[in-house]
Amino acid sequence: MVQNLKKEHTVLRDEVNSITTDSFLGSEVFSALQDLSTEHEHLKRKHNEECEVLKKKYLEECSERKRLYNEVIELKGNIRIICADSSRKQFKFDHVFRPEDNQEVGFVQTSPVVTSLLDGYNMCIFAYGQTGTGKTFTMEGTPENRGVNYRALEELFRISNQRSSVMRYVLFVSMLEVYNEKMRDLLTESSDQPSKKQVLFSSSL
Repeated sequence: MVQNLKKEHTVLRDEVNSITTDSFLGSEVFSALQDLSTEHEHLKRKHNEECEVLKKKYLEECSERKRLYNEVIELKGNIRIICADSSRKQFKFDHVFRPEDNQEVGFVQTSPVVTSLLDGYNMCIFAYGQTGTGKTFTMEGTPENRGVNYRALEELFRISNQRSSVMRYVLFVSMLEVYNEKMRDLLTESSDQPSKKQVLFSSSL
């Protein structure tokens, strides 16, 4: 839309500049057009100046929002244990899911981490628990009902595209399996090969 407006402005400017006194019966109309053109250029400069001021304020507000937002996420993510004495510990939870909660509800509680990641913070989402408690389903889900990891990638793409006009992102992915205290790279064909990373997405300015 902005580009179309710029094109229209250029066409109108060229038309005005091409007008001479010979185009009209009197010089009064030509003088009026020149005044309008001067006023237009003045308003254009004023508009550009105001845009720069608003842009500066917007960037300052974004920076402050980012700082406060990630401060909240950091506080929520830290494990807090209140020890009344040496034999008793009190844990605090940010959220407790109900049995009927679905994958989308679970991801809502972790989606802020994705924004923090693109803000430049190191983040981690992982499932921990005994065998058979639903860790794999929570993280992977099914093709019809995606889990946290797929939803997190979709959110990464969405925010990256949203910010593509002001920021360039290159996303890499690595897949590791930790089982029985052994780590295996799932992107390599054998354990003898070095670890691999694959480029998922690259946005350009």
